[in-house]
Amino acid sequence: MITIRQIVQNIGKGQSAVGIKAVLAELDKNYQKIKTKIAIANAGILNDGTAVHLKIPSSTPRVSYDVVLWVNSLNRMTLDTEFKCYSNSPGFAYNFAYIFNTQESLLFPEKYPEEFVMMPPKVRNPYGLYGFDKHVFAAVKFIGTRNLQDLNASYAEVEEQPVATFNEKKRELGR
Repeated sequence: MITIRQIVQNIGKGQSAVGIKAVLAELDKNYQKIKTKIAIANAGILNDGTAVHLKIPSSTPRVSYDVVLWVNSLNRMTLDTEFKCYSNSPGFAYNFAYIFNTQESLLFPEKYPEEFVMMPPKVRNPYGLYGFDKHVFAAVKFIGTRNLQDLNASYAEVEEQPVATFNEKKRELGR
């Protein structure tokens, strides 16, 4: 499984021609714009870890993406906490779904078209580097400072919300 530290180190190893600080600064800039609009749909204990389903707003008005993070912790998330994720945002699906799947860090592989999880992204990520798009980064940052025990307790009685597949989200957006 992948850790946040591995992703940050991977960004620094040439995922981008721009320096790691510039990439992280741009991701953080996006996060600052949307953080008050991020909503937690649900949270709970799953397989000795914490699963959190978030609705992350897009730059397109009235559009949000499902991002589900599972972290291998019941207390706090650190740079070395292993995690898995799902995102129905095109940026994550096209660039990273296959990579996360090969690292056993992809949640709900069945929610993607088969080619997204079975074929390497030759155009958008030809070197097969793992990383995250702005929606997954926002989700990680949003829950990164939270006490996961408190989060799990707060959502213990909340009914689980459906997580849209990649194709359902695509149809919703008319693409």
